[in-house]
Amino acid sequence: MKNKKLSEIMASLNRSQAEYVPKEKLRSMLHDFANISNSDLLEYVPVKIVACFEEYFRQLYKKIIDDTKFRVNLKNIRTLKDAKIDFDVIEAIQANTISLGDFLSYYFPCNSIEHINENFSELLGVNFLDEMRNKIYDKKIQNESPSEEKISDANDFIKIIKSIFDMRHIICHEAAFHEPFDNKSVSQMIQYAIVFTELVDEIVYVHLYPNSPLTQTDMNISAVKSFEEVDQELNRIIELIKTHFKDTESPQNFGIWKNGRSIEIAEL
Repeated sequence: MKNKKLSEIMASLNRSQAEYVPKEKLRSMLHDFANISNSDLLEYVPVKIVACFEEYFRQLYKKIIDDTKFRVNLKNIRTLKDAKIDFDVIEAIQANTISLGDFLSYYFPCNSIEHINENFSELLGVNFLDEMRNKIYDKKIQNESPSEEKISDANDFIKIIKSIFDMRHIICHEAAFHEPFDNKSVSQMIQYAIVFTELVDEIVYVHLYPNSPLTQTDMNISAVKSFEEVDQELNRIIELIKTHFKDTESPQNFGIWKNGRSIEIAEL
């Protein structure tokens, strides 16, 4: 009999989109719900936020699991005790139909901030919320006005994210949410959700790629440094070629590229 869990995972993977899509959906929600005033419709926002969390974080779990340096952490993860890797799963992995990360990432729950903390803490071997608290003070929330509100209290921020999960649970399972939603509260909820994904991003990628630049400024600096190193190496090669042909006739058809144009040896 075909592994039912594997079939469900394969179907979900076929529906899933690129890694950046859940984050883009969160950002588009700021515009999509900006002019909606119906509280019943606005109740959909925490449901959609948690759905975006679940899809995006599942893809991060996959990245971590497929990185062999974190495999040692898998044996201690409580949620993976129910994972059944039978011959169907092994065959799919060996055929490169799915990866181990694809399969196991579906066993991580995403119903609360506690689940997120536990999942990333166990996968990465760190205290995830502590790392988030250390980063949180550098983050800002974009208001409706041009100014930005800096997050001043990490614990308050985490409580807001926790409340999004709580609201989603009540709406989906109790249908008895008693506080009306409005544009302002919904907009703030989405903004905090966006910052939360950015923080999770930074923490995960620091562990996956410890020497890679994260900010655009760091990327620009890294790009300039890489260009300078390549340019220095090219100049070194040019000098070697000039020395080699110093006392001989330069080949007629020999040329090299520098600064986007071909340079004949005679020009050197």
